[in-house]
Amino acid sequence: MRCHVLVVIVLGAVHVSLASGQQCDDPPYMPLPAGTSQWLEAYGLSISNANATHLDFKPRHDPQWGRLWTMPLEEPVTFVEWRKNSNGSWTQSNATIEQPVLVVTWSFANLPNTDYELGETLSNRRTMQRYVTSQDENNSNATLWFTRHGNVGEYLDGLDVDRSCFNMSVKLDACEQAIAWGVPTVGLPFGFEQTAEGQPYDNVIGAWWKEYMLIGLADRRAFVRPSYNPTVAEATCDWKTRNGVPIWSSHRDQYWYAKHGTPAHAAQQAAINDPSGNPEFQFKAYNTDMSVSTNFRAWMADWQVNSWVPAGPPGACYVSGFPYTAIGLTANWQFAEEGCDLDPAFLSLSEFILKADAPIWWFGRRSAPQYLGTREPGQVSWCDSCWGDVDMTGAVDVGDVLMVMDAWGTDNPCLDFAGGYDHNDCGPYEQMRSVYVNDILWMLDKWGPCNGWPEGLESLRPADCD
Repeated sequence: MRCHVLVVIVLGAVHVSLASGQQCDDPPYMPLPAGTSQWLEAYGLSISNANATHLDFKPRHDPQWGRLWTMPLEEPVTFVEWRKNSNGSWTQSNATIEQPVLVVTWSFANLPNTDYELGETLSNRRTMQRYVTSQDENNSNATLWFTRHGNVGEYLDGLDVDRSCFNMSVKLDACEQAIAWGVPTVGLPFGFEQTAEGQPYDNVIGAWWKEYMLIGLADRRAFVRPSYNPTVAEATCDWKTRNGVPIWSSHRDQYWYAKHGTPAHAAQQAAINDPSGNPEFQFKAYNTDMSVSTNFRAWMADWQVNSWVPAGPPGACYVSGFPYTAIGLTANWQFAEEGCDLDPAFLSLSEFILKADAPIWWFGRRSAPQYLGTREPGQVSWCDSCWGDVDMTGAVDVGDVLMVMDAWGTDNPCLDFAGGYDHNDCGPYEQMRSVYVNDILWMLDKWGPCNGWPEGLESLRPADCD
């Protein structure tokens, strides 16, 4: 510890000068400074907007369906995985994915039935760590929701958002911008408990300032779309997936599942329970009360009933409900509107859930600026960065420590590395700590180059990483 303190003293004499004059557009709502009272009404309106989408017919050429992404069929890949043994040790071995797909999610500590943070179990030195939801004793039976890599960037670019504003080497407050733009794209509120007036840094369940990205690789048969059309694959002559577009039922006057005996029904059933019989690819997920479900339709109905409820019941400390659409698209509550005509930006990303017995391999976690921001000259992409590499040089090193020093004593979610918070239901809440010495000590413990893109996955390296 004495050596660590010496390093801090030496580096404290150096000051990093960052640009601060760049003008960046805030999203419609920010978690700062008022807290929940600033955005709860819009979030509540988004729930009724989302509910209405499965009751509103749109022809197949309607622009909203252009936001439905499928998962393409890729060539198999073999790579070295990290796997945790029953005794808690980690070993490496080869792993193969037959139909690989790259996906991303926000930290699932944001779910209201758990305050467990999966990202805390990941290490910069264990790239491609294997994980199975149903085998995790700490995850409180939380279903993992994903979008495909690239979907959120395309969406934000379509809104003309300047993603250079998310680069922390340009602006230290880029973290708040990146989170405030990014989290609502998947329908997540800035917290599942209400913060006190003027206390946006309360440590509530799903606190916005604790959100980060988890990036993983899995077999596309491990996913199902939480929609009346659960297929994830592109349409072919043999598989009538309709590229994820659900079928309108004139009889029910809403979108509904395909009729029994039709090619579309066969494709939907194959997505729910893969015809191979491999148990990893059979539907299994968790209801909102954390019970196990192997019945896709029943699971869908449970999420509808428990999502389409008032967001802020009188006297409640929790933020209830969720803008779940049931048509395969997330709903960005920041663009909720009164009336029957939705803002074109409301339906945002394609969503998929991971079957609970299926493995996923984590590249690791990234901050919102690391994943969503654009690069400056000399910086690496998220593919070659790692947690703690704030300046995006491909290593946790002196430059990152200097950025922490520049932010000393301020509130910055992306520099809050030390962690270790306690949570109390409905308060009193612990507050996010200002940047201080323990954040530097954390960096020193993680010191060194990032692992970079894993060998064996060269064919899957995305274009935004080149």
